[in-house]
Amino acid sequence: MAQSSSTGPGSDSRRNLLIAVVAVVVVVVIIGAVVASVLNKPSTSSKSGNVYFYTWWGPTSGRALQNLTASFHQAYPQYTAVPTVSPGAGGTNAKYAILTLIKAGNPPNTFQTHYGPEMLSYVEAAPNGASSFVNMTSYVKSTLEPHMVMPVLEAGSFNGVSFSLPVTAHQGAQLFFNPQVLAKYNLPIPNNMSVLLNDTIALGSHGIKAWVIPGGDGGWDQLNIWENAFLAYGGNTLYDELMYGTLNTSSPAVMHVLNETNNAFFTFVKYSMPGLESTGWVQDIHYVLNGQAAFYTSGNWVLEYTTDYLFTIGYPATAPYTTWSNITLMDQSFPGTQQYWVLVTDSVAVPSGPSSTLGLLFAKYFSSYKGDTVFTKAKAVTPYNNVTTDYFATPAQWHSYQTLKSTSSSDFVYQLSDGGLFDNVFATLTSAMTSLSEIGPSDLAAWNLTLTQAVGSEQSQWKSANQLGYGYMGFPGHPFGGYVPPWATASAAGTVSHSSAAAGTVSHQAAVNSKPAAHKTVVYISLSPLRFLENILLGTAGFRN
Repeated sequence: MAQSSSTGPGSDSRRNLLIAVVAVVVVVVIIGAVVASVLNKPSTSSKSGNVYFYTWWGPTSGRALQNLTASFHQAYPQYTAVPTVSPGAGGTNAKYAILTLIKAGNPPNTFQTHYGPEMLSYVEAAPNGASSFVNMTSYVKSTLEPHMVMPVLEAGSFNGVSFSLPVTAHQGAQLFFNPQVLAKYNLPIPNNMSVLLNDTIALGSHGIKAWVIPGGDGGWDQLNIWENAFLAYGGNTLYDELMYGTLNTSSPAVMHVLNETNNAFFTFVKYSMPGLESTGWVQDIHYVLNGQAAFYTSGNWVLEYTTDYLFTIGYPATAPYTTWSNITLMDQSFPGTQQYWVLVTDSVAVPSGPSSTLGLLFAKYFSSYKGDTVFTKAKAVTPYNNVTTDYFATPAQWHSYQTLKSTSSSDFVYQLSDGGLFDNVFATLTSAMTSLSEIGPSDLAAWNLTLTQAVGSEQSQWKSANQLGYGYMGFPGHPFGGYVPPWATASAAGTVSHSSAAAGTVSHQAAVNSKPAAHKTVVYISLSPLRFLENILLGTAGFRN
């Protein structure tokens, strides 16, 4: 880890500026190639035989996407679905290219998006706002709502309005581990944060690097770890507040949770495998399977890749599998988050325009029971609530589906790193997480300030959405996760199951006073290339909403 020997606000500013500029250059180069590729595609009008689907599902979703496109062509022989792939964990490359195309007034024919604030990023960026996209509300209400798990639909509806159709229910905040590594050293399967930390340190004492934390996914893996620990320590209320930008980071109770989260993060990084700075999770997950490391945290999209490409089946950490001695990949909720179902929903959006009829045909087929179950056999689980027979490729998927249906609606949260943040805020936090993992505790003041600024930007964009009538996730009377942000009226959102907790009350009631870290002056430039260029042209380097 390289550290600067200089100190003071100026050095922090220069370091953060350099990190942001380097990151932006990389993203702009990637986006330039991707945008050129999309713009060079043949015409996709409704008369064309092809429907182009812009997606980040690449090598990790080969079989599922192939099955879906083949099934679509079988249902509609006159049409062929052609994926235009921009790979990158969590859509880290694709979402910026999509934003660029939308702002340029030339959106993809149809595209993959996450539910949650990510979709609102596109609505707010589009030249014609909400009218730039096909409104899916009536179809969701009439066709999907009677047959899907309600919290899934709530996550992609904003005051009852839907701009995309759901096609998966991924379970985020999952801990993937090799039980044989734990058994070799007589260590328990971790069921809370204390056990997870003890296992991590104990493995380190035996010379085992406990964690796989890839550095090549742009900070996405680091944010996964941090947000999962934050949920474990802070509970769903604080997690929801971070998503809506209402988190009071100056509250001593909140600062205590943040300190716990940061300390756990540093421990996991300390005991992680070296040499992974430029590789992604696809390249590194095998270290867990072959016993060189014990833990990796992500979502259940991992299961398709390990099944199809590494020929390893994932099992839930439940009986009878916990007694089997031949399993090298187990899957469970991140310790301390077992009460919650951390949702990540992929969906299909269709821009308005001459190709919308064909795009809508593809989106409706993908989200239909037939299309969805073809796809989710290999990837994620289906959001349909009427599946009674295990058709999934792995036992871990079936277990995930069963918990999807049995979890209380008030115990759903939406994963921050996969659609739960506006895109520019996501870029801010992933960039800052990379710095935090590389520099270590000496970067804490800069991280705390960046987090506070990111929270402010998240709230600002939600308030902008509220002015458009889309101020919260869910339907009137059915807010997602039971949380209502303070700008949404109680009469619109209905009765809440846990309060907005504006004062920063934490759910586990174990907080103690903690003095906030001193602030440093930080210069941040958003990774969103349009915002970056705007900052440069206006001469206003800094964090922008």
